[in-house]
Amino acid sequence: MKKLILGTAAVMALGLTPVYAEDHGHAATTPAATTETAPVAAETIQAQTVADVIAADARYSTLAGLLQGAGLTDVLKGEGPFTVFAPVNEAFLKLDPAVLVDLAKPENVEKLQNILKYHVVPGKIASADAKGAAVDLTTVQSGMLKVDGTGEQVKVGEAVVLEADIAASNGVIHVIDTVLNPPAAAPAEAPVAE
Repeated sequence: MKKLILGTAAVMALGLTPVYAEDHGHAATTPAATTETAPVAAETIQAQTVADVIAADARYSTLAGLLQGAGLTDVLKGEGPFTVFAPVNEAFLKLDPAVLVDLAKPENVEKLQNILKYHVVPGKIASADAKGAAVDLTTVQSGMLKVDGTGEQVKVGEAVVLEADIAASNGVIHVIDTVLNPPAAAPAEAPVAE
């Protein structure tokens, strides 16, 4: 309970609203008795970029706020294609609340960008591409990300893919349950004294 309260405080400190009981975009519908509605054109659905899809889904409100704060929303509205491994709000609650507060500070925007770019791979990679394979992908951040599709669940680093292949006009989104941490940069070698 203490962890949930601290996580909520950190999310609120970022100026975001935590979402615990959202409907995930599945609003109840009732058949219209006398009104007919025009079918939604496939082009309308496909016109949404990965950034638009993330912003429109309450499951990613924390991620959407962090992307905005890092100045990366417009990048993900670009041509792409991009494969985005999108952590759900609950994934951010697993982090120490102090980490989120620290990342939200203006002086840490580069650190935040580094973490968020580690969740993006250039190109459009479908879940079928990972089925039965273990591969290393190079992220936009330039780090290597291990994707393991050999088990019952597809894993991306330490995260489990909860939902795959959410289509967007400029790529694809795979929903994950954990925030990915880029590996620490290797320390520079000290010069050898002669």
